Amino acid sequence: MMSHRLWIATWMVAGSLVLGACGSDKEDPGLKYPTYADFCAARAEAECPKELTQACSSKTDHCQEKRTSLCQARKPSSAAYRPEVAEKCLSAVTNAYKDSRNKVLTSKQLLAIEEACALMWGGNAESGEECEHNYHCNLKGDDALRCVIKPGDEKGKCYVPSVKGPAQKCSGPDEVCQAGHYCTAADRICAEANGVTDPCSDKVRCLEDLACVDGTCTKFAEDDECSSHAECSTDLMCFPVRQVNKCRLAVDLTPNDPVCSCFDTGSDDPICATF
Repeated sequence: MMSHRLWIATWMVAGSLVLGACGSDKEDPGLKYPTYADFCAARAEAECPKELTQACSSKTDHCQEKRTSLCQARKPSSAAYRPEVAEKCLSAVTNAYKDSRNKVLTSKQLLAIEEACALMWGGNAESGEECEHNYHCNLKGDDALRCVIKPGDEKGKCYVPSVKGPAQKCSGPDEVCQAGHYCTAADRICAEANGVTDPCSDKVRCLEDLACVDGTCTKFAEDDECSSHAECSTDLMCFPVRQVNKCRLAVDLTPNDPVCSCFDTGSDDPICATF
C-alpha cells in the first residue's frame, strides 16, 4: 500500500500531492480523463453522493465545488498529470465514497485511494538524474522508477530501486533496504528497524507503522491524539474529532463533525488537504 507508512527504509516516497499549479494538461482524446480539470470534475462528483451530502447537511453543488477546489490544490509543482493512471485512481475514489451511505469514511478506504492515486504524477528526470519526489522522475513506460534518497541527503536520484536484505550493503546509489529495515547512515548496512518502546533518532529508525516520539518508537493507537497520518498505527488515520485530531479507523459523517467541512463551501479543517 502506497501511503504515509510506505517508506522502504532509505528511500523516500515523498508523493504528497500538494502545492503549485504547473504541469501539462495537454488533451488526449483517447483517454477518459484527458486533462486534470476533467479528472477533478469527475472526482468531485464521485466524492459527493447523495448519502454523504445528506449526512453532512450539505448540497451537491456546494460539495462538488469544495471537492474540485481541494483536488486542484493537490496538483504538485513541476510535475505532469498522467491521465493513464487517472481511471484507476478514480475507481478507488468511487468505491470508497459509494459506501458513505453508512455515514462513515474509513481509513482503509482512504488509504486505498492514496495507493491508487500515488503515481498519477510524473516528471522529466531520467535514471540517475536528481529528484526530491517520485513525481520528479519520468514514469512514462516505467512505473518502477523512483526517487531514491540516501540517508542524510535531502535530495536523491531517479532509479529503479535495488532491494537489499538484512546486513547487506546499501551504499549503491540505487540500493534500498527491504521492508522492516533501514540503511544506516554511518556504514550503509541494512539494519533491522526498532520496535515499540525501542530508542529512535534521525539515525536509528522505527518500524514503518511506528512513530518516533521523544526518542522512543511509539505506536499511536485508536483515539490517541495526533498531528498527522504518519503518527498513527497501520490502518489508522489522523481525523479531526471535535476540537482535536485523533487516530481513528473511521470517522462519522455528522453536520457538526469537522470532516464535513471538507464537503461544503466555506472554511474547512486543515486535515481536508489530506483526503
